[in-house]
Amino acid sequence: MNAAPIESGGVVYDPDDHGCDGEPYARVTVDDTRIPVINDGVRTEMRKDGAMDITTHSEVYFPAEWNGERYEAAVRALDPDEANVYDPVDIEVRNAQTGEYRLLHRGFVMGVGSGQRGSLERRMTVGDVGQLLGAIPFDERYGFDASLADIVQDVLAELRKRIVPQVFPSVTLRDTGVLDTELEGPDLSIGFFEPRLISFVDEISDALTKRIGTAIEFVGNKDTAADALDEVSQRLGDDSVLYFAPDDGDGIALVADTYGGYSETRTLFAQHVDDSSDDVRVLRNNALHEIRPLNALTVEGRVKNGEYPYASAVHAPLYERAGMVLEEVDGPIDATSIEEAQQIATSRLKQRIDDTGLGEIAMKPAPNVRPYTTIVSQPACGTEVSRASSPLEYEVESVVHRVAAKASDRDDDRLHETQVRASMVVREEDIVTPDEESGYRQSDKATLLDEIILGPILPNYDVIDAIPITRHSD
Repeated sequence: MNAAPIESGGVVYDPDDHGCDGEPYARVTVDDTRIPVINDGVRTEMRKDGAMDITTHSEVYFPAEWNGERYEAAVRALDPDEANVYDPVDIEVRNAQTGEYRLLHRGFVMGVGSGQRGSLERRMTVGDVGQLLGAIPFDERYGFDASLADIVQDVLAELRKRIVPQVFPSVTLRDTGVLDTELEGPDLSIGFFEPRLISFVDEISDALTKRIGTAIEFVGNKDTAADALDEVSQRLGDDSVLYFAPDDGDGIALVADTYGGYSETRTLFAQHVDDSSDDVRVLRNNALHEIRPLNALTVEGRVKNGEYPYASAVHAPLYERAGMVLEEVDGPIDATSIEEAQQIATSRLKQRIDDTGLGEIAMKPAPNVRPYTTIVSQPACGTEVSRASSPLEYEVESVVHRVAAKASDRDDDRLHETQVRASMVVREEDIVTPDEESGYRQSDKATLLDEIILGPILPNYDVIDAIPITRHSD
């Protein structure tokens, strides 16, 4: 699609002038009609919230008319006389590393309105199929011998009544939990997910076929399909996620990722990790500074016979990065032995780091990044990369893929970016409990008899691996 540039708000935009080869960085299709984008272009956000474990929402800025085509007429949401305003939308984003397009979002038109940059601009919002679930009453009862798959099947049946064929030609189930380890992995060049659809009469994972074990009742005037899938998600546990994604054709699929460890997820390496890594091109990574996690936690147990156990847990990669101990002290805890104190210190330090917050990582367009993806990266700012120690792992909590249209009067290298909000990936094997930082101390309430029998017990502030450390109380 090549044509004359568009003038909007006094600025000239060329929707096709995105890449060196003339190919656009984003392609938007509304009900089989390609829609050019202008100004702020496309913004797609994926988050770990909403009715599903992953919810996707997009904004698209496009011209009402261009090169003799009235694109606002192609979007039926602009016409109040149309019975169906839920036009299907496909949004593809070009991977900056591979140059290949990925189907990032298959959704439906939620609404269209005027933009803020001249009379030509229109703004379209694209919703996630999961957002429809909250508007579908759900009235079903299940006995103890029912399975989670029974609930999923009934939810999809209700959803099909409302969007097939008006919006999508089909709604199917993809259960990743039945994947054989010998099967080839997903073709990451054509889409997010492995092209393998599974129906209810074929293979369903053990996670979905297990019996509920109790009676469950959903009441139509109170419960919705979103409540039903939320019940399924909770019973599947933390090792599984549910979300909607494109299928192999023009339809939509409910992905039940029950494989454990998110089988649809890749660990992606930034270009500066080593000479062979180049999955994503990180532009800025200040996440560690923004999160400022602890790297050590000391716990103190209950007093017994005039003394109490203490133990310190240290997250080795974070300690190595900081060069000092950033520590908190908890106590008293319910522990009377060094071993118990070490176990509690490890568990609490992991939880504290998990809860420390989010940091931002920016990279060139990477449509293969989504929530639950792991990014391995050093701190970085442009060409300045910190290589002082080993790279750290971050888990994507939310991601915004932004592809703007190029303006002839702008010189902006950051028109197209993938911006990630990420947390630290904390693995227990990275947490150590040095023997030098564990032991017993004498209680301030120890009696004279305790001291005679046990002798004075002095605090131990030895070094970790012979590296001088600085202690902080907050």
